[in-house]
Amino acid sequence: MTLHYDACIQKYNPFQHSAACRQYRRKSPADVQVNRQLAQQKAAQRTQEEEAAALRVTEIIKAKVEEVMASEATQQRIQRRLKEERASLEDKMTKQLENEKEKLIEKKRQEQEERQRKQLELERILEDNRRLVEDAQKKAAADKEQRETARYNEGPQEDARPRPMGIKVVVD
Repeated sequence: MTLHYDACIQKYNPFQHSAACRQYRRKSPADVQVNRQLAQQKAAQRTQEEEAAALRVTEIIKAKVEEVMASEATQQRIQRRLKEERASLEDKMTKQLENEKEKLIEKKRQEQEERQRKQLELERILEDNRRLVEDAQKKAAADKEQRETARYNEGPQEDARPRPMGIKVVVD
């Protein structure tokens, strides 16, 4: 049978197999089951080996990290970087506070200018009103003085105003 199998392998044609070749390729159910069990055992063993290798690698990495972290140089490097980062954050915060301070100062300055502008406008309006009142008072005084002067120059005369009937007006 082995000779025939070797002959099949040497000149393999998938469409032309002898009965001996086909029979050789057939496996008994017991052999199939054993092969399956062996394959499962090999797969389980591979999985266990992979898990064990991963665990060993993890432990080795963990040990190296702890060793590196425990070293003085690493601690100094960490402290230096922390110090640099703190300084950077302080600079950023200082700049931000200065910007906010400048904005507040500008806002206060604008408010002060607005108050001064309104105060000047109010003072101008009050001055205009005072001047108008003085002019009106002067004009009223001048009109009054002119009427009194006209009365004085005309002398005593009877009032030209209409009088109610029955009342006699005496002028001295």
